[in-house]
Amino acid sequence: MFFLKTLKSYSAKFFIIGIIIFTIVSVAMSIIFLLRPKNLSNSVKTDPSYTQKEAVNTDSIATLAQEALHSRQYLKALELSKLGLEDDSTSTMLLNIQATAYASQGRYALGIEALTKITEIQSNSAIAYLNLGGIYTKLGKFKQAEINLERALKLSPDQPEIHRRLGEVFLGTKRYVLAQEHFSTALRLLPQTSTLYYYLGRTLEEAGKNDSALTAYLHAIEIDIGFSECNYRAAILARKLGLLNIANTNMERFTSLGKIGSGDTEAIKKFKKLRASILNAPESFINHINMGRFFVRHNYINEAENQFQIAVNIASETNYILNHIGNIYLELERPKSALPYYVRSAEIMPEHIPSILNIGVTYELIGNFKRALSYYNLAIERAPDDARCWYAQGLAYFNNGDIKRAKVAWEKTLKLTPINHPLRKEVHNRMITIP
Repeated sequence: MFFLKTLKSYSAKFFIIGIIIFTIVSVAMSIIFLLRPKNLSNSVKTDPSYTQKEAVNTDSIATLAQEALHSRQYLKALELSKLGLEDDSTSTMLLNIQATAYASQGRYALGIEALTKITEIQSNSAIAYLNLGGIYTKLGKFKQAEINLERALKLSPDQPEIHRRLGEVFLGTKRYVLAQEHFSTALRLLPQTSTLYYYLGRTLEEAGKNDSALTAYLHAIEIDIGFSECNYRAAILARKLGLLNIANTNMERFTSLGKIGSGDTEAIKKFKKLRASILNAPESFINHINMGRFFVRHNYINEAENQFQIAVNIASETNYILNHIGNIYLELERPKSALPYYVRSAEIMPEHIPSILNIGVTYELIGNFKRALSYYNLAIERAPDDARCWYAQGLAYFNNGDIKRAKVAWEKTLKLTPINHPLRKEVHNRMITIP
């Protein structure tokens, strides 16, 4: 509903949210219309919210289901995956989404059932065996977990996540040499991963190798200073080893992290849940972004920046990630912190119009109208047929009191915007207020 608020407010604060939503909607619509439609299930055809033009095929349903999964909308992900499977019962992507959603809800039997179907359809699916191993590990069924993870390893020997999961199994069954071997291999394949150092430290500590365990924990903290469990374990081990300065430093940090939210029990619960998500899936950039967002909200900026950097290092879609982090800072009213991320995004992909617009919006929020306008003009220069660019320029002029130029820009926006598009209505509502 933030986008609608821009109809009532002339502030740039609400404009950015409108632009973000408009961009997302535009991209989603592009995907829908570019994909070639197949026959839909009866449930979609009879749903009044769908029109003939909005019909999507299995691939696009899978894309929407994946997005729902990433945003932790598990019921929606399940609904979409079931819908897609009615049209294509052999879609391994949809089955994997379904399995992940079930597992996230604690419905492990149904998750195992979906993953088993994948292995029947595609016997060389390393990801299916990996996920089966993960579920069995959570259930404490280490034998079944090991069998499936060994199958995954044969199919994909250089996958760090498989080695991590095997390390967990061997740690859980007290086979410390094998656990250390697999965690070390995972670190070789995926260096600078705090969670892997954490698990390596746990293994070494339980094996009685306290010096090496402390070193591993400190490595994890160097990468992720907000890793509370590592700070605690490092403090305890350092005290055992007589290293009081290290012990005190890490215990103070652990205590500080434990006070996140100023005693707010819900905030502490949230923190623990986010950390558990990272421990369970350290390779997920979304988990690190969510933790970063949490740290920013509670003014732990150094810890937040650590999490965002981890996300950037993990993600292949760096441009998208940088913009997303920038959006988080704007959402939390920290435009100066957002700006470097938008700039980096534009440097990586100079023709990426949303990045250029985001830089302009950020400068506007900071109060530098001249710089903001220069980026809106740059966006128009690079994409003269993109309505968003003209809309942004018009709003900037309007906010600065230049009604004449705002009107010109918005007239251009209307010419470039489809009749039924939400942006057209917004611009129209703004223009009727102009004399």
